[in-house]
Amino acid sequence: MVVLDTSIPKYEAICSDLKEKIVRGEFRPGDKLPKERDLAKHYMVSLISIRGALKKLNDERFITTTAGVGSFVAMQEQAVNSSEIKRIAFYTGISVENNVGGGSLIKGVSKAARRYGFRLEIVYPEPESKECLHNDHHLADLIEGGQIDGVIVDALLRPSWDDFYFLERSGVSFVMLGMFKDGMGRSLLQWRKGNWFEQIMIDMIERGYRKIGLVLGPLDEPDDVSFSANQGMISAYKRIMREQLIPIRDQYIIKGRYSVESGYEGAAQLLALDDSPEVILCSDDHIAVGVIKCALESGLNVPKDLKVWGNGDFLYPSMISSVSVDWEKLGHHSVAALSQVMEGDMPEGQPVLHQLVPRESSSEKDESEAVRFWIEQYFR
Repeated sequence: MVVLDTSIPKYEAICSDLKEKIVRGEFRPGDKLPKERDLAKHYMVSLISIRGALKKLNDERFITTTAGVGSFVAMQEQAVNSSEIKRIAFYTGISVENNVGGGSLIKGVSKAARRYGFRLEIVYPEPESKECLHNDHHLADLIEGGQIDGVIVDALLRPSWDDFYFLERSGVSFVMLGMFKDGMGRSLLQWRKGNWFEQIMIDMIERGYRKIGLVLGPLDEPDDVSFSANQGMISAYKRIMREQLIPIRDQYIIKGRYSVESGYEGAAQLLALDDSPEVILCSDDHIAVGVIKCALESGLNVPKDLKVWGNGDFLYPSMISSVSVDWEKLGHHSVAALSQVMEGDMPEGQPVLHQLVPRESSSEKDESEAVRFWIEQYFR
């Protein structure tokens, strides 16, 4: 039995596996592939999935299929040429050097691009573009010159609706990193039951905490993706509080920026309240660092007096409870989603890519000395 990648449709996974076998030489040019029923038994899938995989291989000219005869591996030069037909770009500000997960993310995108037979180009924003797609001459030249067939856009670049309209008008297929394209061609962050933020909320409430505050990123740029993300956290927060019959206090929700300084300022506002929170959830690990620093300077112990959660898990070493992302899998999923969009299909459901990583900052044990020492080292 072959274990297939469950983050993509079965026919896509089978196609990729057969393609790898062709590239490795297990099936040589001119070899006849096993019968459909034998392939279905080998992969433990339906004939529909096998036929979908063979059709994709045939469309990409890795094989040739003759009715009543079977499927044969195409000549090598045909496969090489077909791999150059579809060219994609990953438009990102993340690099191996400036992000803990950057290496794994780019590795995931690159490996998936090879599996799908795409030629990949990593495109970094031009300084003068101010990280706006529609002002980036390099990306525009690639699109308008017909040099790429699809684009994966990094959500951390916070594209605006003007950027989406630019992509729509260009006619190029696109998806957002870890997000989906809607019927209007826009990519939207989906907040649904079971996401990482709701898991943290429910865990804290089940542990008996009712006074929960938020320190978020920007909420004053309605055309910004970060606005959607932070607004999604607020919506989920209020819904869960209502479901748990816990009073909602608007002063517990602080908007700010993605920085240590903003986290410090937000915590100062929350801790100055007569009935200050027992738990503070942050939309970024840097914000969480600022929250902890402010709490310690206010005479509180973390986590004895205040539990703190961050997001991103990009600090190392870290004592902040946070949310880790499988960056390599995220990169692979984004390429798979783009492949579906390029074929005129809507991407299927996003796999679970996050994992909650509880650490000392939210522990029920008194880890305050360890946390204090870590913060002192962080700022040294």
